[in-house]
Amino acid sequence: MSDHARRTYALCLRYFAELAALGVRDVVISPGSRSTPLALAAATVALRVTVRIDERVAAFHALGIGKATGLPAVLVCTSGTALANHLPAVVEAHHAGVPLIVCSGDRPPELRRQGAGQTIDQPGIFGSATRWFHEVAVASEIDERHGRALARRSFEHAAVGRGPVHLDWPFRKPLDPDGPLIAPAPTLVASRPPVSAPSPLLAALADDHERGLIVVGPTDLDGGTLAEIAAFAARAGWPIVADPASGLRSTVVAGAAAVVVHADLFLASPGLDPGAADVVVRVGLSPTSAVLQRWLDAHEPARTVLVDPGTDWPDPSAVVTDVVAGPLRGVFAVAAASDGEPHESDAAANDLDAADRTWSAQWLAADRVAAAALDQALAGDAGELAATAAVIAAAASAGADLVVSSSMPIRVVDAVAGRLDGDGRIWSNRGANGIDGVIATAAGIASGTGRVAVALVGDVAAVHDLGGLAAAIGGRAAVVVVVLDNDGGSIFSMLPVRDAVDAAVFDQLFTTPHGTDIVAVAAALGCPARSVPVDEVGAAVAEAIAAGGPALVRIAVPGGGAAPAAIGAIRASLADLDPSTWS
Repeated sequence: MSDHARRTYALCLRYFAELAALGVRDVVISPGSRSTPLALAAATVALRVTVRIDERVAAFHALGIGKATGLPAVLVCTSGTALANHLPAVVEAHHAGVPLIVCSGDRPPELRRQGAGQTIDQPGIFGSATRWFHEVAVASEIDERHGRALARRSFEHAAVGRGPVHLDWPFRKPLDPDGPLIAPAPTLVASRPPVSAPSPLLAALADDHERGLIVVGPTDLDGGTLAEIAAFAARAGWPIVADPASGLRSTVVAGAAAVVVHADLFLASPGLDPGAADVVVRVGLSPTSAVLQRWLDAHEPARTVLVDPGTDWPDPSAVVTDVVAGPLRGVFAVAAASDGEPHESDAAANDLDAADRTWSAQWLAADRVAAAALDQALAGDAGELAATAAVIAAAASAGADLVVSSSMPIRVVDAVAGRLDGDGRIWSNRGANGIDGVIATAAGIASGTGRVAVALVGDVAAVHDLGGLAAAIGGRAAVVVVVLDNDGGSIFSMLPVRDAVDAAVFDQLFTTPHGTDIVAVAAALGCPARSVPVDEVGAAVAEAIAAGGPALVRIAVPGGGAAPAAIGAIRASLADLDPSTWS
């Protein structure tokens, strides 16, 4: 092998071999010429390789793997605008704290700004959205031992720093090897994930305050860490208000904790309002529910504790008084009382006796009242609420994961999803709150968990990610795509501008009806696809899950703000309750 090829491939092979030793399992590659040494090295090291033609789709697939496993997947792409297509997923990974390593092939420095084809300024292209950026020296001009250092640093910044890393790799031609490639024996050893010491502050607050509240927003935390939070809450006698994407609506994970799932429905009702907490402990991203956020703002406690705040502190109202540094694993592994015994209110967390007026029991009783009102509303609903409830039930009963689009679907799920039996969970990209790449993310989550993922999306999100749909179908991904189709963005009906402009202008600029026949598109791509009425949704989704995917199920639901109106009607029915009968 020539000296040029030997040095180029020795560096790349060393990098991927050491990453594999550290625990990285997945590489997602988009084909290209300038990234040839990276792609061949990754395949030679025998990492699990997924090929995605569309770089945007590839990036969201890698994001899904990172969410599901807690380990960074490596993205490999060629030079030019290929890398620019990674930006939306990199931004999401940055704000949501998802590990991700981006390796971009590049032209050598002397070709930049010289009119060379497929050559842009790649260094620093992601700006402040990375935990670490490094421009690697031209691969044929440095020793392979630098590959080990690059692997160690990129893994640590991505996995421990919980976010995206970007390495830009300039290569000079020739790019192809002129001899056999052999993976080197790695020299690095995987270290255990960091674990925090139990927090004395949390222990003291639980010991001193009965009226504590834990608010868990969207997270990608592992089941063990979530179980620690739940066990702490049960011992303290504090309720948990669990976002649908928190992972804590699972009965398997939550155990005996007093988990509140319908706060979005009842917190605006004076008769069901339990009143202010003395202490609020915040975990994860900002909650989906605007009702919950308004309630927290109106009931500001003396102490608001932010645990493991990450890059973007979820503190839009600037109320945080205390911070407990992460990582989260281990922080809640404390006795909730100084003697190690549970508070008296711990019994209330497990006892739904309506006469019990202790703090946790008040939250649980209000949650039951809201659940009853929801059941009554669902019995007469033939739209998005009933369809969503059926999808959730089908996924939960089959042990599948549910990947929910931002915009209206996650808000409907927040309203209708109760406690979920089984170990399947709800995921959502809530870092940047966008609808981009949902289907591609679901495919990555399915790859990371080994379970079927049900992607619940609106029609606009589905049309936005047709590339992700094509990739999932072509790759035979274990994904069932469920499209709630009202031919446009119904969430905009909640904006004041709806009543401020002409209806035709509003539809053109905001609702944006598109008329896409998503079933025909999926069928043309070779995917089993069908439209079903709301009362057949559960059976259709269960059948598709059993078949293992890919599949697409479309449900026509009313537009024009029908879902927000239905949720508002439930809240209104609760607001009319007599406060003396709330329990």
